[in-house]
Amino acid sequence: MQWKGRRGQRARRAPRRRGSRQYRAAERRREHEEEAQIQHRSACRSACPRRRAARCGACVAHGSFRFVPLRTLLEATAETLQDLVLAAEERYWEAYELVVQGHRFAGAYLIGYTAEMLLKTAAFRFDGALPGDFIAPRLGPAKSFGTIRFPSIPYESAHSLRFWVAFLERKRADAGRPLPSALLAELGLRVDRVYGAWWVSMRYRSAMLPASVSSAAQEEALGLLEDVDWLRRHHSELWS
Repeated sequence: MQWKGRRGQRARRAPRRRGSRQYRAAERRREHEEEAQIQHRSACRSACPRRRAARCGACVAHGSFRFVPLRTLLEATAETLQDLVLAAEERYWEAYELVVQGHRFAGAYLIGYTAEMLLKTAAFRFDGALPGDFIAPRLGPAKSFGTIRFPSIPYESAHSLRFWVAFLERKRADAGRPLPSALLAELGLRVDRVYGAWWVSMRYRSAMLPASVSSAAQEEALGLLEDVDWLRRHHSELWS
Protein backbone atom coordinates (compact mmCIF):
# COMPACT_ATOMS: atom_id res chain seq x y z
CA MET A 1 0.00 0.00 0.00
CA GLN A 2 1.31 3.47 -0.95
CA TRP A 3 0.44 6.99 0.10
CA LYS A 4 1.75 10.51 -0.36
CA GLY A 5 3.79 12.10 2.34
CA ARG A 6 3.61 15.71 3.42
CA ARG A 7 5.86 16.87 0.59
CA GLY A 8 4.11 14.83 -2.09
CA GLN A 9 6.70 12.08 -2.30
CA ARG A 10 5.37 8.53 -2.52
CA ALA A 11 6.39 6.10 0.14
CA ARG A 12 5.70 2.45 0.95
CA ARG A 13 4.38 1.32 4.31
CA ALA A 14 6.92 -0.86 5.99
CA PRO A 15 5.62 -4.31 6.93
CA ARG A 16 5.40 -5.17 10.62
CA ARG A 17 8.56 -6.86 11.72
CA ARG A 18 8.29 -10.19 13.50
CA GLY A 19 8.93 -9.56 17.15
CA SER A 20 7.95 -5.91 17.06
CA ARG A 21 5.38 -4.50 19.50
CA GLN A 22 2.77 -4.05 16.75
CA TYR A 23 3.36 -7.56 15.45
CA ARG A 24 2.93 -9.13 18.90
CA ALA A 25 -0.27 -7.12 19.55
CA ALA A 26 -1.74 -8.23 16.22
CA GLU A 27 -0.88 -11.86 16.96
CA ARG A 28 -2.55 -11.69 20.36
CA ARG A 29 -5.71 -10.23 18.87
CA ARG A 30 -5.82 -12.96 16.22
CA GLU A 31 -5.33 -15.69 18.82
CA HIS A 32 -8.07 -14.29 21.03
CA GLU A 33 -10.50 -14.10 18.10
CA GLU A 34 -9.75 -17.67 17.05
CA GLU A 35 -10.18 -18.93 20.61
CA ALA A 36 -13.51 -17.12 20.96
CA GLN A 37 -14.80 -18.62 17.71
CA ILE A 38 -13.73 -22.12 18.75
CA GLN A 39 -15.47 -21.79 22.11
CA HIS A 40 -18.62 -20.46 20.49
CA ARG A 41 -18.77 -23.22 17.89
CA SER A 42 -18.39 -25.88 20.57
CA ALA A 43 -21.25 -24.31 22.55
CA CYS A 44 -23.43 -23.94 19.47
CA ARG A 45 -23.16 -27.39 17.86
CA SER A 46 -26.93 -27.73 17.95
CA ALA A 47 -27.32 -24.82 15.53
CA CYS A 48 -29.45 -25.58 12.50
CA PRO A 49 -27.20 -26.01 9.43
CA ARG A 50 -30.10 -25.45 7.05
CA ARG A 51 -30.93 -22.07 8.56
CA ARG A 52 -34.59 -22.85 9.12
CA ALA A 53 -34.85 -21.22 12.52
CA ALA A 54 -33.99 -17.94 14.15
CA ARG A 55 -30.46 -16.63 13.75
CA CYS A 56 -28.15 -16.94 16.73
CA GLY A 57 -26.97 -13.48 17.70
CA ALA A 58 -23.67 -14.78 19.07
CA CYS A 59 -23.03 -16.64 15.81
CA VAL A 60 -23.67 -13.46 13.86
CA ALA A 61 -21.24 -11.58 16.08
CA HIS A 62 -18.53 -14.12 15.31
CA GLY A 63 -19.34 -14.16 11.61
CA SER A 64 -20.46 -17.80 11.40
CA PHE A 65 -24.11 -16.91 10.58
CA ARG A 66 -25.52 -20.17 11.87
CA PHE A 67 -29.08 -20.59 13.10
CA VAL A 68 -30.55 -21.97 16.32
CA PRO A 69 -33.79 -24.02 16.20
CA LEU A 70 -36.83 -22.41 17.79
CA ARG A 71 -37.09 -25.15 20.41
CA THR A 72 -33.50 -24.52 21.51
CA LEU A 73 -34.21 -20.81 21.87
CA LEU A 74 -37.42 -21.29 23.87
CA GLU A 75 -36.06 -24.02 26.14
CA ALA A 76 -33.03 -21.94 27.05
CA THR A 77 -35.02 -20.33 29.89
CA ALA A 78 -37.85 -21.67 32.04
CA GLU A 79 -41.33 -20.15 31.87
CA THR A 80 -42.15 -17.31 34.21
CA LEU A 81 -45.50 -15.97 35.31
CA GLN A 82 -45.18 -13.05 32.91
CA ASP A 83 -44.37 -15.44 30.05
CA LEU A 84 -47.70 -17.18 30.60
CA VAL A 85 -49.61 -13.90 30.76
CA LEU A 86 -48.12 -12.77 27.44
CA ALA A 87 -48.63 -16.19 25.87
CA ALA A 88 -52.27 -16.22 26.96
CA GLU A 89 -52.91 -12.92 25.19
CA GLU A 90 -51.20 -14.14 22.02
CA ARG A 91 -53.05 -17.50 22.02
CA TYR A 92 -56.39 -15.77 22.51
CA TRP A 93 -56.08 -13.66 19.38
CA GLU A 94 -54.72 -16.59 17.40
CA ALA A 95 -57.75 -18.61 18.51
CA TYR A 96 -60.03 -15.73 17.54
CA GLU A 97 -58.66 -15.67 14.00
CA LEU A 98 -58.95 -19.45 13.66
CA VAL A 99 -62.58 -19.49 14.82
CA VAL A 100 -63.78 -16.66 12.58
CA GLN A 101 -62.05 -18.35 9.64
CA GLY A 102 -63.99 -21.56 10.33
CA HIS A 103 -61.21 -23.54 12.04
CA ARG A 104 -63.28 -24.05 15.18
CA PHE A 105 -61.48 -27.16 16.46
CA ALA A 106 -57.99 -25.61 16.37
CA GLY A 107 -59.43 -22.37 17.73
CA ALA A 108 -61.11 -24.17 20.63
CA TYR A 109 -57.84 -25.90 21.45
CA LEU A 110 -56.01 -22.60 21.80
CA ILE A 111 -58.93 -21.08 23.71
CA GLY A 112 -58.64 -23.81 26.34
CA TYR A 113 -54.92 -23.23 26.75
CA THR A 114 -55.58 -19.51 27.11
CA ALA A 115 -58.06 -20.19 29.91
CA GLU A 116 -55.59 -22.52 31.64
CA MET A 117 -52.80 -19.93 31.58
CA LEU A 118 -55.06 -17.16 32.85
CA LEU A 119 -56.37 -19.26 35.75
CA LYS A 120 -52.95 -20.64 36.63
CA THR A 121 -51.29 -17.22 36.70
CA ALA A 122 -54.14 -15.71 38.72
CA ALA A 123 -53.86 -18.55 41.26
CA PHE A 124 -50.08 -18.25 41.60
CA ARG A 125 -50.16 -14.47 41.68
CA PHE A 126 -52.56 -14.50 44.60
CA ASP A 127 -50.40 -17.15 46.28
CA GLY A 128 -47.49 -14.71 46.33
CA ALA A 129 -45.73 -15.24 43.01
CA LEU A 130 -44.22 -12.25 41.20
CA PRO A 131 -44.27 -11.75 37.41
CA GLY A 132 -40.64 -12.87 37.07
CA ASP A 133 -41.02 -16.02 39.18
CA PHE A 134 -40.68 -19.42 37.52
CA ILE A 135 -43.78 -21.55 37.12
CA ALA A 136 -42.32 -25.05 37.38
CA PRO A 137 -41.28 -24.96 41.08
CA ARG A 138 -44.85 -24.06 42.06
CA LEU A 139 -46.61 -26.92 40.30
CA GLY A 140 -45.60 -29.66 42.76
CA PRO A 141 -46.76 -27.77 45.87
CA ALA A 142 -50.01 -26.83 44.08
CA LYS A 143 -50.69 -30.49 43.27
CA SER A 144 -50.04 -31.50 46.89
CA PHE A 145 -52.35 -28.73 48.12
CA GLY A 146 -55.11 -29.95 45.83
CA THR A 147 -54.65 -33.58 46.88
CA ILE A 148 -55.27 -32.57 50.48
CA ARG A 149 -57.93 -29.88 50.09
CA PHE A 150 -60.01 -31.03 47.11
CA PRO A 151 -59.01 -34.60 46.18
CA SER A 152 -62.11 -35.18 44.05
CA ILE A 153 -60.97 -32.66 41.42
CA PRO A 154 -58.34 -34.19 39.10
CA TYR A 155 -55.05 -32.42 38.51
CA GLU A 156 -54.80 -33.55 34.85
CA SER A 157 -51.04 -32.92 34.70
CA ALA A 158 -51.59 -29.27 35.69
CA HIS A 159 -54.07 -28.70 32.83
CA SER A 160 -57.39 -29.00 34.66
CA LEU A 161 -59.35 -25.75 34.56
CA ARG A 162 -61.51 -26.80 37.49
CA PHE A 163 -58.40 -27.58 39.53
CA TRP A 164 -57.07 -24.04 39.21
CA VAL A 165 -60.43 -22.50 40.05
CA ALA A 166 -60.61 -24.65 43.18
CA PHE A 167 -56.99 -23.82 44.06
CA LEU A 168 -57.67 -20.09 43.77
CA GLU A 169 -60.93 -20.34 45.71
CA ARG A 170 -59.35 -22.29 48.61
CA LYS A 171 -56.28 -20.05 48.78
CA ARG A 172 -58.42 -16.92 48.93
CA ALA A 173 -60.65 -18.49 51.58
CA ASP A 174 -57.62 -19.43 53.70
CA ALA A 175 -56.35 -15.86 53.45
CA GLY A 176 -59.72 -14.46 54.51
CA ARG A 177 -60.16 -12.75 51.15
CA PRO A 178 -62.80 -14.73 49.25
CA LEU A 179 -63.99 -13.57 45.88
CA PRO A 180 -67.30 -11.69 45.82
CA SER A 181 -70.11 -14.21 45.43
CA ALA A 182 -71.29 -12.79 42.11
CA LEU A 183 -67.77 -12.87 40.66
CA LEU A 184 -67.16 -16.41 41.92
CA ALA A 185 -70.45 -17.64 40.47
CA GLU A 186 -69.69 -16.08 37.08
CA LEU A 187 -66.17 -17.53 37.15
CA GLY A 188 -67.51 -21.02 37.83
CA LEU A 189 -70.09 -20.72 35.05
CA ARG A 190 -67.57 -19.53 32.44
CA VAL A 191 -64.93 -22.09 33.36
CA ASP A 192 -67.42 -24.97 33.38
CA ARG A 193 -68.41 -24.13 29.81
CA VAL A 194 -64.80 -24.08 28.64
CA TYR A 195 -64.08 -27.26 30.60
CA GLY A 196 -66.96 -28.98 28.82
CA ALA A 197 -65.44 -28.25 25.41
CA TRP A 198 -61.70 -28.51 26.02
CA TRP A 199 -59.19 -30.89 27.48
CA VAL A 200 -55.50 -31.14 26.69
CA SER A 201 -55.69 -34.53 24.95
CA MET A 202 -58.19 -33.33 22.35
CA ARG A 203 -55.21 -32.62 20.11
CA TYR A 204 -55.20 -36.34 19.29
CA ARG A 205 -58.77 -36.28 17.98
CA SER A 206 -60.03 -35.60 14.49
CA ALA A 207 -61.87 -32.37 13.83
CA MET A 208 -64.38 -34.08 11.53
CA LEU A 209 -67.93 -33.54 12.83
CA PRO A 210 -71.30 -34.63 11.44
CA ALA A 211 -72.99 -31.97 9.37
CA SER A 212 -75.90 -31.93 11.83
CA VAL A 213 -73.68 -30.57 14.63
CA SER A 214 -71.23 -28.52 12.57
CA SER A 215 -73.09 -25.22 12.92
CA ALA A 216 -73.67 -25.84 16.61
CA ALA A 217 -69.95 -26.45 17.08
CA GLN A 218 -69.19 -23.13 15.41
CA GLU A 219 -71.58 -21.38 17.79
CA GLU A 220 -69.96 -23.16 20.72
CA ALA A 221 -66.50 -21.98 19.64
CA LEU A 222 -67.75 -18.39 19.48
CA GLY A 223 -69.20 -18.80 22.95
CA LEU A 224 -65.87 -20.06 24.23
CA LEU A 225 -64.21 -16.93 22.91
CA GLU A 226 -66.66 -14.83 24.93
CA ASP A 227 -66.04 -16.89 28.07
CA VAL A 228 -62.27 -16.60 27.84
CA ASP A 229 -62.53 -12.93 26.98
CA TRP A 230 -64.35 -12.55 30.30
CA LEU A 231 -61.39 -14.21 32.01
CA ARG A 232 -59.02 -11.80 30.25
CA ARG A 233 -60.99 -8.76 31.38
CA HIS A 234 -61.33 -9.96 34.99
CA HIS A 235 -57.88 -11.50 35.36
CA SER A 236 -56.55 -8.87 37.76
CA GLU A 237 -59.70 -9.08 39.90
CA LEU A 238 -59.10 -12.79 40.43
CA TRP A 239 -55.73 -12.31 42.13
CA SER A 240 -55.84 -8.78 43.55
